[in-house]
Amino acid sequence: VFLNAHTTSRRSSPSPASSYPVQKTSLQKILHIIHKYTKFFCILFLLTTVLYTGKEYLQYRPTYSSQITFTVTKEINGYTYFRYNTEAVEKISNTFSYLLNSQPLRDKMEADLGMNYLPATLSLSKVPSTNMFTVKASASNPEDAYRTILAFEKNYATFSRILLEDATLTLIEE
Repeated sequence: VFLNAHTTSRRSSPSPASSYPVQKTSLQKILHIIHKYTKFFCILFLLTTVLYTGKEYLQYRPTYSSQITFTVTKEINGYTYFRYNTEAVEKISNTFSYLLNSQPLRDKMEADLGMNYLPATLSLSKVPSTNMFTVKASASNPEDAYRTILAFEKNYATFSRILLEDATLTLIEE
């Protein structure tokens, strides 16, 4: 017996979830990309870290310094006044920086060191709210910094008399 079956199908309206493709949010897209390229990002991070560390290691140059500290005093009628001395250090430190870069002082220091150049850089800084200032020699070699500051200490007085007027510099720390 052959049965002819006739089936009727019900047509229903398509459901909204099945008829439209699922849209991914921006965050989902980003997370998918990160998940997909995790190994790449890890290798990139490690490579960047190794290259940066290597560059810093190869370019590192230690700097050594030696310094001396002076006090500035001016006497008025046999008395020293702190306020007047702090004003004097302002004036003297402003003009003393010219002395550090003056060619006659540099020539004399180079002669004492037996070189035709200064192996260290000289700088001057005031100690805030005091009547003191510091001269520092910085170099890539500790011996050069020390020898340069000693040459400065030996020769600054010859060239600073004009700058000091009636003030006195006293070396307090070497």
